Amino acid sequence: MHDESYLLKRKIARITVLGAFWVCAMAVPVFALGSDRVPAGTTVSGVDIGGLAPDEAVQVLNAALTSRDSAPITVKALGKTIKLDPAELGFGIDAQATVDSVRAHRMNPFDIIGSRFGGDSATVFLTTDPSKLADQVDMLASRFDQDPVEPEITYTGTTPVSTTPVVGTALDRQATVDLLARTYLQDGDRTLDLPVTQKPPSVSAEQAKEFATTTAAAALSAPVELRAGKLTVPATPADLAQTLSYEVRDGQLKATVDGTKLHQLLAPALHAVDTPAVDASWKIVNDAPVVTPSQDGSGVTDDAVLGSLVESAVSKSGSERAVDVPLGPTAPKLTTEAATNLGITEKMGSYTQKFPYAAYRKQNIGQAAKKVDGTLLTPGAVFSMNDTVGERTKANGYTQGPIVGEGGKLVMDMGGGVSTATTATYLAAFYAGLESVERGAHTIWISRYTPGLEATVAWGQLDMKFRNNTSNGVFITTKSSDTMVKVTIWGKRQYDSVKAVSGPRENIRAFTSETDTNSDCVPQEGVPGFDILVTRVLSKAGQDDIKEPITTHYIPAAKVQCAPASSTSASHSSSAKPTPTPSSSSH
Repeated sequence: MHDESYLLKRKIARITVLGAFWVCAMAVPVFALGSDRVPAGTTVSGVDIGGLAPDEAVQVLNAALTSRDSAPITVKALGKTIKLDPAELGFGIDAQATVDSVRAHRMNPFDIIGSRFGGDSATVFLTTDPSKLADQVDMLASRFDQDPVEPEITYTGTTPVSTTPVVGTALDRQATVDLLARTYLQDGDRTLDLPVTQKPPSVSAEQAKEFATTTAAAALSAPVELRAGKLTVPATPADLAQTLSYEVRDGQLKATVDGTKLHQLLAPALHAVDTPAVDASWKIVNDAPVVTPSQDGSGVTDDAVLGSLVESAVSKSGSERAVDVPLGPTAPKLTTEAATNLGITEKMGSYTQKFPYAAYRKQNIGQAAKKVDGTLLTPGAVFSMNDTVGERTKANGYTQGPIVGEGGKLVMDMGGGVSTATTATYLAAFYAGLESVERGAHTIWISRYTPGLEATVAWGQLDMKFRNNTSNGVFITTKSSDTMVKVTIWGKRQYDSVKAVSGPRENIRAFTSETDTNSDCVPQEGVPGFDILVTRVLSKAGQDDIKEPITTHYIPAAKVQCAPASSTSASHSSSAKPTPTPSSSSH
């Protein structure tokens, strides 16, 4: 046994010595073959750097990959396509780190052996500017993120009707970053589809329909009784249907009652307990504005509270569908103190525009003037003629009259003449020294207006706006008659004088003549076209004058004679037709 043990130990020792010898023998040539160069056959993003010295490999990578990082990357999702500038993504090439990573494999002899027999493909190292990358991903999200549209329930008559919800979308931000990083140095096609996920609404279409036929229908099963002082006023199912709706809040359909509209519907019944508050205003005494005091009201104190009380009641039944409505004093929107603090103490500017009498002018100009009268502009507020006088419709008190249409020809349309009130309002603000925000002249010159000093409006196309650029309030009053409209602006004067200096008419263009046989023909006198410069000069003692140039371009207006179609063969002038204009304006 002793001999066998001795022989085994000698055998193990011999194997160990021989193994160490062969390992050393193999390591010497392997490390000698590895050297300091990049392992042969190594590629990075398709660029061969095998066998190169580290510095050479860095130069080769920079030269080969820099051209790729400048090519646009095209991203697509939801039918939209966007081209990205790689320079804005915040990525960069770290060629040195990439080469160092490849060389680090030499620490493992088996990697070195493998590299001597075929090499490998290495991954390029990128640097990242987190701020730039986040900005680009935010931009993409803004284009592709769409919040889901939740269903709503309203009433047609007293029947609840639900809208159809819409699934939303969301850009997968992290997956997008990973995809951009992989595509950044990709050779060839650089188009990628962005990962977009769906965002379902909180309430499905089926849930909304079930809610409509149950909860929303039961909400109108009986009136809601409003106990207001000694009064008991029913909000009938018809009243509720006009003011009640359901929208998703916190993931559930919940009732919303428009308290203001409900108060208006029930106003006749609440008259005995409702006395509306009266806002402070101004009356003109001896050509100066004087504050008329505000007055507190009484009755339903808060429409929002009224709405919330009814919101709670519609989900109940029986005696629980009665609510106590708080009554008390109601404050005016503009108190006497607030009106006084606006500092409206004197006339700032005024303008009277005359016009030939016509029934349509009297109605339309008078109606526009009535709507402008009493307008209050707080400091910084912008006046809009269109918003103030409203769309020119029969329901808003307007009638048909001639307006300036395409090519400067007169046509019949609603609101003809409103531009006369617009011009008077514009010039009152002009001479008050207020800031012009938007103004357009008629396409042709109308002789009752001072050239270059007039303004027109066209619903949905052109407005006349000015800003109260003073630190005080501005109050506007108007007067009108059969042949004139006067607009006055009150506040606090900012300048000692405001005047208009008109230049000569330039680039005068002759008008043509034509005969119109159409049944809707409107005759008109010819007017030449011209350009004119008017300068507003604002003067204040101790300061340089402020000069504001205003250039107006008028096209020629053809002389139009109307004749029956059978009486003439249309004796049109051989001159070129006036250039059509894109919008119409009131005459």
